[in-house]
Amino acid sequence: AVEGAVGGLPFTGEVDVTVVSVNAYVTDKKGIVVTDLTADDFVLTQDGVTKPITNFGLFTEEIYRSEYRPEGPPSTAPTPVTGSESLSKDSFRPVYVVLYFDNENSRALDRNRLISQMRTFIRENLHPPVQMMVISYNKSYDVLQTFTDDQREIYNALREVKMMTGGRTETDNARKDILRQFSDSQRNSQQDVGSMNRAHGMMIGFAEEEANDLQFTLGALRDTVTMLSGLPGKKVIVYASNGLPMIAGLDLFYAYANTYHESSAITESARYNMNRHFNSLVSNANAQDISFYTFGVGGLENPTLSSAELGTAQDSMSASIGMQNYLDPLRFMADSTGGASTVNTNDFTAGLEKVGQDFFTYYSLGYTLHQSGLDKVHRIKVELPNHPDYRVRYRQPVSYT
Repeated sequence: AVEGAVGGLPFTGEVDVTVVSVNAYVTDKKGIVVTDLTADDFVLTQDGVTKPITNFGLFTEEIYRSEYRPEGPPSTAPTPVTGSESLSKDSFRPVYVVLYFDNENSRALDRNRLISQMRTFIRENLHPPVQMMVISYNKSYDVLQTFTDDQREIYNALREVKMMTGGRTETDNARKDILRQFSDSQRNSQQDVGSMNRAHGMMIGFAEEEANDLQFTLGALRDTVTMLSGLPGKKVIVYASNGLPMIAGLDLFYAYANTYHESSAITESARYNMNRHFNSLVSNANAQDISFYTFGVGGLENPTLSSAELGTAQDSMSASIGMQNYLDPLRFMADSTGGASTVNTNDFTAGLEKVGQDFFTYYSLGYTLHQSGLDKVHRIKVELPNHPDYRVRYRQPVSYT
């Protein structure tokens, strides 16, 4: 407030001040969490301009546990950590975690491998202030378990998920039919106009259906983001599937170009680029302070599709491009929201440990933002210039003035 006098009459003017808060997760080159940094180690910029860090706190699991002691009421004055300002009771936020199983885009056996490895993750992390929810998606959105800190309820919901079929098998079979058409044409040298048109029509039909299905898939994820938006505290969506296409049917366009020597097919694939839909999803998530932790449940897959049904192997380039086309969106969703992705592995333990670690261990950085009323979008960046071997991970926050 600014006080003064006009014509002998006192007046008070108010200036709105907003503190922008950024959670930063720091690990060394081995992936081990770093908890000995101070505010001076960080450089925080807004639109390229360095901003003084006015609020700084280091949170760890030990501090959270001291605040949420099961044997008694929470303490009112948690023990400060070296390099951190004294943490008030209001600094400790609840943690809401959605376990989201996209069965429409998963193979059942792959998904169940992840679920089997989740038991330890749930046992070690599902305690106050954490609550978990279980959601299944298979052409429709189904809440199997609302938020709870009861481990038995979550385990029961996961058992229900394990009994569900996976929709990715149907997609895989449709892809095989098209690749078989390509293979037959190549093997029998039947690359006439009629054969090419049939193959092209099958490819376009697949791409259009996959693009349409993806919009429903992302729509359900946006509904989940909206559902979480009103909750206070830390919000996480653990998303599991065999991947989502950034460009619908991309591997088929490359396979078609290789089979029929029609490079224009690759250009044609741009019509099915779904990037803007993913951008919309992560923008909504960031606006609501929600992070994605994504798991590609396919594990270590051979990108070259060798199948007796095809009679020949899919060419390695289109197969590899296709696999990355499904995994890149998982990386994008996580990286853009300050989360983490776990792909190309059959052991999800390390990825699950990272999720649990992020619940409690992070640096809270804050700086003052004066409201201008211009509704201007600002970009924020966090760096550790004196620690080049450290990796700092944070949501790409967007602030407005």
